[in-house]
Amino acid sequence: MSSSRSSSVSSASGGSTSSKNAQDETIASDLVVTKYKMASEITQRVLREVVDRCVPGASIKDTCIYGDKRLDEETSRVFKKDKDVKKGIAFPTCLSVNNYICHFSPLVSDPDMILKDNDVVKIDLGCHIDGYVAVVAHTIVVGATREKKVTGRRADCILAAYYAAEAALRLIKPTESNTAVTEMIDRIANVYHCKPVEGIKKNSLFF
Repeated sequence: MSSSRSSSVSSASGGSTSSKNAQDETIASDLVVTKYKMASEITQRVLREVVDRCVPGASIKDTCIYGDKRLDEETSRVFKKDKDVKKGIAFPTCLSVNNYICHFSPLVSDPDMILKDNDVVKIDLGCHIDGYVAVVAHTIVVGATREKKVTGRRADCILAAYYAAEAALRLIKPTESNTAVTEMIDRIANVYHCKPVEGIKKNSLFF
């Protein structure tokens, strides 16, 4: 994954060995929950703005730059009095179109790509407050509306991914195996005559 921007990602302070400090860094702490909530609200706001900019003729590079700029702007407005709280971009804005699976975030020096009607766009972005990360992703079809619905293979692929994700959420629990999750994803994909993409490495974000 490459980023076209210099992000404001920074490391939070190191963990403490004391049990009290350890608890302070989990959701047992109201402050930690607040930071997660702030980060998630920011990512949702920026996601909506990025979705609105995904129209025919839009520049992917400019849209990614816009998303990162908005993440920086929004995170800079919280915890302004506490200079020790690091905050900013945790995951650069990515627009992965059609056969680009994920994490497409072009460098400034890369050739630009322009969105077209009926492009399938996978959007990823995220921010952090004091190292507490919220990442969001959403898939859209450019030009689709309630009146102009998505049809054909695009609809098949989106529905397969949606129902596979819903099933995985319900199967991921104590005592359940990864194999069961994989098998269910395969079964749902087969219903829509789609194939899950193998070998996709996801991310572990630590600050």
